[in-house]
Amino acid sequence: MFLKRTLRKRVFLGVLLTAVVATMSLFKDQNNQLYILSPFRAASLVTNKTVMGLKHSVQKTSIEYLNLINLRNAYEKSQNQLAEIQTANLRLHDIQKENDRLRKLLDFKTQSQRPLVAGLVLSHDFLDNRHTLLINRGRKDGLQLFNGVITPDGVVGYVSSLYPKQARIIILHDRYAVVDSLVERTRARAISEGAGPNKLKLLNLKFYDDVRVGDNIVTSGFDPNFPKGIPLGVVTQVKPDPKGVSQIVQLKPLIQSHKIEEVFIIL
Repeated sequence: MFLKRTLRKRVFLGVLLTAVVATMSLFKDQNNQLYILSPFRAASLVTNKTVMGLKHSVQKTSIEYLNLINLRNAYEKSQNQLAEIQTANLRLHDIQKENDRLRKLLDFKTQSQRPLVAGLVLSHDFLDNRHTLLINRGRKDGLQLFNGVITPDGVVGYVSSLYPKQARIIILHDRYAVVDSLVERTRARAISEGAGPNKLKLLNLKFYDDVRVGDNIVTSGFDPNFPKGIPLGVVTQVKPDPKGVSQIVQLKPLIQSHKIEEVFIIL
């Protein structure tokens, strides 16, 4: 009896399984895929597309980030190269200016009709009452007191103190400095005297002497320490003397004493 029941169950399950398989075969699509699995396949496709999309986005973002890093590195490199080029250009510009200055000094010395000794400025001494330079030439180089000191731009001053290997130069605008002068345009003779920082004045002009603002003042040549015609300054002001016998004339010196690095001493 028990065996019969067991056999019946097995037969029933077999028939049921066969029916399920047969039924499922009726629900296959043209690709031999079960209709019942279609939602799962669709969900799987969507999921795969989403994952692939995210993967593509991550890859694209990573590439763009790397490109930005490369661009930044390239930009920084170009900026460094630009800075190096600008520094090199400044150096070349300084070298060119130095060459031009030295060439000007050499040409000036070559064209001079008087013997010249070149000297380097060691110090600038600008006190309230005295304006002087110290140079690296002295008695052993043939210098003497009152030798004229010039640059290609004009008169600097003259030797006021002398040492074996150095000399002190009184600058043209020092209040104790005087140089025999001419008004270049009219040849009127006068004395240039220092009047303080970057100022000169003309003395001994007659009230009838023709002198105007803008006139160039040069050395007269009557002073043995300076040849004729070396520039001293430019007239900036002309006023009549209240006493009526002279004129009050102020000049601006051509040299900029605080920028002087080399000078020539006239022997």
